[in-house]
Amino acid sequence: MIIDSKDLPLPRLQLTWKQESGLKWNCSYDLLIPVDENDGRNKNNTGCIKVNLGQTEVTGSSPLRTEKDGKRYLNTPFRDGAHAVWDSSSLCIPAFIVYENVAEAIPASDVEEKSGPKVQLETIAPEHQKNVIDNYWMMLRDCERNAKSILDKHMVEGHYRTWNAVTGSDQKPDWVK
Repeated sequence: MIIDSKDLPLPRLQLTWKQESGLKWNCSYDLLIPVDENDGRNKNNTGCIKVNLGQTEVTGSSPLRTEKDGKRYLNTPFRDGAHAVWDSSSLCIPAFIVYENVAEAIPASDVEEKSGPKVQLETIAPEHQKNVIDNYWMMLRDCERNAKSILDKHMVEGHYRTWNAVTGSDQKPDWVK
């Protein structure tokens, strides 16, 4: 899913592609941390500081790829791409690939969830299952009400898919017709 890079959350990990010349590309791997506008580290008035974690140079290969469905996607460099996946999981913050003014979240399937033990509905005592389901619904609706950015809405839509898989229903967020 392509996102406008100015809508990305903080803190985040970011792989940023820049074309140096011809077929030469550079990808900077950075940690972006929010800071107050009056913070002395906010030198460029961006509201964040950037900590460089790595650089990758590539020759002959564009970071853009077109899939069979005709959609364009961004590639991650091998080494720093793997590091971004691992660090995202370890730090529990999102990771993005950025080229010019567009960004793409590193797919959740690429990031190992750091969510604790896997819980199956059958492992929850029968007398507590209804409360777990009811509480999940209340949290889902609260997340939906508070979703402002496209990324928040994307995550809420994912939670609705989980809800529908668990309950067998066909619920959708208010913004989906």
